[in-house]
Amino acid sequence: MLFVQNITLYWSKEGRNSKGAQVRSQFPQAYLLEPPPAPILKQYQSNPSGILMQHLYFYQEEHQILNYAQHEQKHFGKYLLEQGRTPQQVEEAISYNILNHILPNSISHVLPILCP
Repeated sequence: MLFVQNITLYWSKEGRNSKGAQVRSQFPQAYLLEPPPAPILKQYQSNPSGILMQHLYFYQEEHQILNYAQHEQKHFGKYLLEQGRTPQQVEEAISYNILNHILPNSISHVLPILCP
């Protein structure tokens, strides 16, 4: 089994300065692997010679690095509140996005390794 971790860090034009570069230089190059969800683990057990991919997304804002959930809470939450949603609706929408868009994609399915 081969584990591949893909870490993506986004930053804006404002983050290109030397202070932003200093923050990025402190950013980890790897993270501990989270245990895969049960369906992925079952798929691995049936194909132990596959590749397990983990995708992690981060956003640099000023002098801090936010993970996807923090970024979603800050920006999408603010947008929904401005659109007249209640705090409960905002929380539900953010939870939905995290559960249905990020978590399923954070650890991809097991891909078979093709050998010649």
